[in-house]
Amino acid sequence: MVESGIAAPLLEMPPLSGGHHLVDWLHQAGTVNSRAMGGLSALAWTELRAWSQLCGIELQPWEAETIMLLSRTYASMFAEAADPHCPAPYTPEVIEAEAVEAVGDKIKAGFKAIAASKRR
Repeated sequence: MVESGIAAPLLEMPPLSGGHHLVDWLHQAGTVNSRAMGGLSALAWTELRAWSQLCGIELQPWEAETIMLLSRTYASMFAEAADPHCPAPYTPEVIEAEAVEAVGDKIKAGFKAIAASKRR
């Protein structure tokens, strides 16, 4: 993130063993919609149907479900990412809040111990 002074690495899509066409179709259909008051919402079923009819693509039910799931997930993650404390999706693992608090407590205890040893 450039805002914080830290440059994010350039990311590439993870390798897919299949389903490339679903990601392509998601992007062609529009991925998400903009909301009037800001933010994003997932595609509507009617929009996906209209896109597939206009393009002459007969979606299988599982393909339509997957595209809709991808759209909902994208919109949801976009909203979550507005929080500056939201971990980047490319971090190796998500750190639980309790773990972060425990590390903070250990650091505080360490500084207190250092300060106490200097007073002696």
